[in-house]
Amino acid sequence: MKQGRVYNKAMLAFLAEHYKTMFVPELTAAFNKKFRQDKTTDQIKACLNNHGIKAGVRRNRTPRRYEDKHLEFLQQHYLTLNLEQLTVAFNKKFKTFKAEVNSIRACLKNHKIRSGRTGHFSPGHKTWNAGKKGTNTGGEKGWFKKGAVPINYKPVGSERVTADGYVEVKVSDPNKWALKHRIVYEQEFGPIPKGHNVSFRDNNPQNLEPGNLILMSKAQNAVINKMGLADVPAEAKDSALLLADLTMKINKKEVA
Repeated sequence: MKQGRVYNKAMLAFLAEHYKTMFVPELTAAFNKKFRQDKTTDQIKACLNNHGIKAGVRRNRTPRRYEDKHLEFLQQHYLTLNLEQLTVAFNKKFKTFKAEVNSIRACLKNHKIRSGRTGHFSPGHKTWNAGKKGTNTGGEKGWFKKGAVPINYKPVGSERVTADGYVEVKVSDPNKWALKHRIVYEQEFGPIPKGHNVSFRDNNPQNLEPGNLILMSKAQNAVINKMGLADVPAEAKDSALLLADLTMKINKKEVA
């Protein structure tokens, strides 16, 4: 038997109004609560497309952040500065931009901006030890005394940021490090269960406030990534988790 009209005028008006400020997972949750429905994100997406309902802002696309003046600055100064120094200089020049190292790295790669440094001496280059006959270059017996601390030694409790933006803490010598967000979570909420990870509500791996940390099973994480919901804003993160749980339950019933 053919079903009647699925979405009435009130429903469509609600979607048109709230899609201006909400992402689809958040909109789905609000719609189901308002009209006591049980729609999935795919069904809401289909409705939005079928009725030509547009979002208030462009989604799933990162706006072009780097203008020509930014690219010219990077091209000029990357010849003499390393990536970290370049990021500091860039933010000092463009105070409202607040770029991170990973963002600058991606921009350089996307726009094929090269440093020009090869690590080799160019013809005619004068080395630091030119003309210093018999300069001691190290390697002699007893140069490093037993028990001497290396110059690059980091004490326990030191922190560093990985290439992916995660904060690590040195937990023991000689060189054992652990993810700080996992340490913070366990201090606040207890041990992390097996098969679970700690994620970030606002998608910022350097925001280590306990309220920004969220426990997520590997299964939930896999479903969320598959549905394209990994980067939803903080206010929609709980909705994404609920949709992931619902999807897993539906898939489990279909398999059974």
